[in-house]
Amino acid sequence: MNGILKGLDTTAKVKALMSARGLTQPDLAAVLGVSLGTIGNRFESHRWLISELRKIADTYDVNIKDLI
Repeated sequence: MNGILKGLDTTAKVKALMSARGLTQPDLAAVLGVSLGTIGNRFESHRWLISELRKIADTYDVNIKDLI
């Protein structure tokens, strides 16, 4: 995953991961246990909690360093 993520911000990296895995925002909301509105806010504000990124990394078997 690392090669395609180089130079992207965290939000773009999450979107790339979602695209590569065929995931939707509702899928991501379910994994994180948050509302779809919260996911929308994360994408708009580009502000992610480390705990959210850790959960994404663990769930989709990527290194958290690749998301930060």
